[in-house]
Amino acid sequence: MENDIRKSSSLARRKLNDEVLSSFLIGNTRARPLVMSDWLPLKKTIVPLLWMAVGDIRNVLKTVAQVIPATTSHFFVLRLNDFSVNVIVRNMVMLLLATSDQEEAAVRVWCDAFLSETTSQAVRRALRLILHDNLPTWIQFADIHSKKLVHKKCTEWLRDWPDIDTARTRRKIAMDMAFFPDDQISKEETRWRETGIATSHNNNPLDRVRANPTMFASDGRFLETNGPYRAFDCEKNFFFAWQPLFASLRNSLNHILIKLSILDCVQPDTFLEKEMYLAIDASNVADYCGLMNVLLIASPLLNRRYRNAFIHTEHALSLASTLCHVLTLEFPFDYSGFFRVVRSCLRIEPKRVFEAPTEDVASNTMIERVVRIEWGGTTNLYRLSRSEFQLMCAQLLERQMPLPLNIDMLSDPRRAIELSFAWPKSTVATVVELILLATKSFGQPATFGCLDAIFAEPQLLRTRLVRNATLALTIEAAARKGGLALALPKIRFKRQLPVVRWFTCYLPSKEKSTLRAGLFEPSLAVALISNAKVLSLFLHHQGLNTAFTEIVSRAKATQIQLLDRLRYDPRSGRLDIALPINGEMGPLFNSTSLSDAFEFFVLLDVLTYTVLFEPLTVTSLYNSFEQ
Repeated sequence: MENDIRKSSSLARRKLNDEVLSSFLIGNTRARPLVMSDWLPLKKTIVPLLWMAVGDIRNVLKTVAQVIPATTSHFFVLRLNDFSVNVIVRNMVMLLLATSDQEEAAVRVWCDAFLSETTSQAVRRALRLILHDNLPTWIQFADIHSKKLVHKKCTEWLRDWPDIDTARTRRKIAMDMAFFPDDQISKEETRWRETGIATSHNNNPLDRVRANPTMFASDGRFLETNGPYRAFDCEKNFFFAWQPLFASLRNSLNHILIKLSILDCVQPDTFLEKEMYLAIDASNVADYCGLMNVLLIASPLLNRRYRNAFIHTEHALSLASTLCHVLTLEFPFDYSGFFRVVRSCLRIEPKRVFEAPTEDVASNTMIERVVRIEWGGTTNLYRLSRSEFQLMCAQLLERQMPLPLNIDMLSDPRRAIELSFAWPKSTVATVVELILLATKSFGQPATFGCLDAIFAEPQLLRTRLVRNATLALTIEAAARKGGLALALPKIRFKRQLPVVRWFTCYLPSKEKSTLRAGLFEPSLAVALISNAKVLSLFLHHQGLNTAFTEIVSRAKATQIQLLDRLRYDPRSGRLDIALPINGEMGPLFNSTSLSDAFEFFVLLDVLTYTVLFEPLTVTSLYNSFEQ
């Protein structure tokens, strides 16, 4: 495991499996170009574009179809990143097939769960080309890590091609468990849900004798349950829909370079190369990882020298239809403060907003309920005062632990969306990254002493849940202290920060049938609890009631601490968590040992505030950690 505490954690709150972020094989919004031809710079130049979570390649090829025919003077570097290795390898296979006169095979790989023998052989040939590095010059890997992951996946598929009968069974299980929000669907979509085949208009579905390996995870799970029928505007003949996109790709190969990577797009320093981008597509990553996290990562990558450069975000996982409503869900305490923070610290602001249609309009047409926002550089700078910035940080700290889902919301995912539930997306690391970016990149004077203030000022520590995140904030400050000189100006305090690193232990494996999936997949935190009396109260009130949050809100810093820099693998039971070496917790706890201050340790789902495993003692846990 990577021991660099800074480079091994995401800003977003981790899910139990992170399966939502790894299973968008087919996009469920209409294909659209990132930029149009009239947006291009006037002078001949290289145009770098970034898709932070590319999903399938429809939007990329839509962009190519829009801009390449309009110019021969520009060269386009298209960086395609995704969290899922399946997504990247699928895209590579489709690109290779589409540029070698095998367009129909490419379309079937995209949308069909089961393939003919002829198509499966074409896929095998493409996988071997990738594995043996026989790629065309216009496809490259952005880093060696991604290349290794792709080669490993190609080897796996070639060696262990999914058995057709087992694949059908796994797909049926996945489809039976899937949630479909729309009651009215076409007969074509009904057929896809039943058979997994969308391109059998002119051929017999019985000839599909091979599983499509790109739609199955390594453990055999079927990953794609949405289907392809929301991918194009009113188009059900997918061969016809893809044909012009593939044609534009073949005509543009001398003008593009595609660079591929498999990285967590909301992890600090993910995109380390010096290249800056003229346009960045973040898709709807903000729905799952938080808008602030997306902008914190994307804004330093934006080329400010081009005045039309922008970051594109989408917001679909709510009934929000306006910018203000989107920001209210992201920053419910003071959404206007969100504007002030991004203008002052990130130097960006909304340039164009495409609002979602009203519910009446959307219900009577195929129009999507998606808010799209383009964030560009701003000269309208707002100078935050020091006290205002400290308050914003405190509010962000409070935002990282939500009110729990109630029973009504859990009974139907639509209810959580209709009631605009504030999903837990950010972490304590979000706050620290904001402070780092404001000080290191832009020299924001308002950040001076802000962490000292949060740690030391009683009025901030009285804020709900902030005092229960002070150990987590200490850990983040210790992990990132190299860039926090202005935020922690007191040398006495800095010298007392603990040394932090990753530790590993193993918890009992969790039966997957007992866990919720999809939107309700458990969102993780660790709770450190001081003694048996507090633990008993904690366990008694866990679950779907506000009494639990009241208990945590009233708890002293020495009774309950909530940590969020962790990773858990339910298949192996492995838990990775960032903790101080030797248990030293720093000046807030008078350098008390963690095992002396807290007796128990539980893994918590903050969506429902339920404990996922039996409590462990901190002493035994520290003794069992593998360094």
